[in-house]
Amino acid sequence: MIRLFLLLCFLSCSIVAQATHLRAGSIAYERLNTLTYRITINVYTDTGSEVRLGYGYLDFGDGGDPILLSQIENTDRPDLGDEVATASFTIEHTYPAYGSYLIGYVEPNRNESVLNIDNSVETTFYTETELIIDEHTPFDHSSSALLSLPIFKHNYNDDLSFSLAANDINDYKLRYQLVAPKRD
Repeated sequence: MIRLFLLLCFLSCSIVAQATHLRAGSIAYERLNTLTYRITINVYTDTGSEVRLGYGYLDFGDGGDPILLSQIENTDRPDLGDEVATASFTIEHTYPAYGSYLIGYVEPNRNESVLNIDNSVETTFYTETELIIDEHTPFDHSSSALLSLPIFKHNYNDDLSFSLAANDINDYKLRYQLVAPKRD
């Protein structure tokens, strides 16, 4: 009976809630030569968690096996709010041929309480970008970059103005599409 009591006490004390960590992210690319690109995953994290970027899969979109990322340390960003940090991972990848490639990154542990995602804590984090390479692709081809940082906290009664303007060195037309967040 004492053993059962001790076991129940031990089990009740050993249950630890794992905080989640990924707030937002993007994938950027930069052309290095005809078919080789530098690909960077940039994420914003919640420093209230011990979990870091990593243990997710990066898929280059060319039919090869996705790679598993190891855990990557945060860089604190107090300018973005309480418990906000950034993390990034960069790799070079050579594509097999001209074509259209959907580069995606998926990882468990999206942060909880995302208003437009039901049960966000149980939803995987996912971000993607499309890369199109053809014979007309300029040598300095790279992804566009948003000019504004993400907003993680805002006072309810204050006005909010936010721009989705982006810088594109290739002068391409940019389009935005409202889609349901992807998940497993």
